[in-house]
Amino acid sequence: MGERCGLLIKNEIREFKKDYSLKHPHKARWWWKEFFNNFIVLICWTKKVQERRGLDQSFTQPGCSKKCKGMTFRDFYADVEGTVKEFGYEPEKLLKFFRKARKPLPWFLYFLENYYIKRWLKISIPLYIRLREKGYNYYDLTK
Repeated sequence: MGERCGLLIKNEIREFKKDYSLKHPHKARWWWKEFFNNFIVLICWTKKVQERRGLDQSFTQPGCSKKCKGMTFRDFYADVEGTVKEFGYEPEKLLKFFRKARKPLPWFLYFLENYYIKRWLKISIPLYIRLREKGYNYYDLTK
């Protein structure tokens, strides 16, 4: 199931990228910001979010997965952080790297901007796929 699920999710991402590029050709290179939305915050700021109050409440939002319905926010963020660490990353370091990827650079440094974006996608796509394989849906991870 894992390999098949991973292929379906990769196709979902590919389709989104294609559709976004057709609808927004002037900002096609930023498709990943639109697709991943709050996923970026989720994987980078798990520690800071876990320190907030109100994390012992359960998920009740419509659209959340069956997996999330029985979880508290604290359990959810702990699971996400565990997955990030399973891949050998530290959330704080990912945040620094993401800041480089999202910041538009002058045209003469475009190659560097592309480098950061490609590196970020090599990190975030496998994390996203792994979390989806665990039973989370797009809404859980991006909204």
